[in-house]
Amino acid sequence: MKTKCCEQWKEIIALDSKSDRSSGEDEWLEQLKHCFTLVISADYQMQKLVPYWGISPQPGSTYYLQKLSYDLFGIVDHRDESSAVYIFDERVGTKTADHTISYILHYLKSAGKIPSWVTRLHVFLDNAGSTNKNQYLMSSCMELVQHRVLQYLSISFMVPGHTKFAPDLLFSQIAKSYYKSDVFNETDLQLVVEQFSFVMIDNGGIVRTWREKVGEKYSNLPGIRDLHDFLTIAVPPNKIVMKVREKCYSGSLRDSPTKVKKDFISTDSCIPRVTDSYKARGNLRSLTDSKLQHLKQMYANFIAEEKWPDFVKSLHSSTI
Repeated sequence: MKTKCCEQWKEIIALDSKSDRSSGEDEWLEQLKHCFTLVISADYQMQKLVPYWGISPQPGSTYYLQKLSYDLFGIVDHRDESSAVYIFDERVGTKTADHTISYILHYLKSAGKIPSWVTRLHVFLDNAGSTNKNQYLMSSCMELVQHRVLQYLSISFMVPGHTKFAPDLLFSQIAKSYYKSDVFNETDLQLVVEQFSFVMIDNGGIVRTWREKVGEKYSNLPGIRDLHDFLTIAVPPNKIVMKVREKCYSGSLRDSPTKVKKDFISTDSCIPRVTDSYKARGNLRSLTDSKLQHLKQMYANFIAEEKWPDFVKSLHSSTI
């Protein structure tokens, strides 16, 4: 799959860059673009805590204090095995399907990594129910194809016993560097990750309220936990079809019962807008008073002021 994808991609790039293409080459280029499928793998890394003492000895009194937790969402692009990592802290909410859908779509449409003509996408994910294999993700697939953001969207989930894939190698490299570094703020964490990947910091403006928007529009898919392959496609002139199967490597695809509920008009868009982002809606989570006190204490006593995050600096200019 990787070899075929790379060869096809190189052929498209080669033709696209020619200024003296013949009409026959233009026709062939359009055919290649129509059949090209972008293949990515995506996953979440184990949470990283900040501040973290990796080189310097950790002060004993900080061992049980609450720290700021960061999540990392990694995407490996199988055109060339390059990667992108989205970094967000707990103030942008506990990771959910909202994050998964938003980051994949952002990478595809807004990160400047993918040509605008790419409309076929195949994603490999693990079976985590809260973030990946759930009704919200499937409903979002239907919505994206319904409104022609994509023409073809396939999602394959790892088979039990075979759940190690490309993002795990990326995360292993990041973890080794993180554990050997002093990471006292978001910039330090970004520098660690940037050694291995393109990095996007999300302060709430990327993640949008997908679950809220699509959650009530589509009917549920029974037995979703036992399924591992999902294909959503646009069938001319205006039909959207989802097909599923138990294994992602064999067997026949069958129609899914997922469909638009009677109370909704199928053409009404439930794709979240910029004003439905977590930040725009004021959904950034506040840290508890106890965690704020612990963070204030650690930075004041053990970390140089130039390493303090802005919110910590504000804590020292006010009283909690």
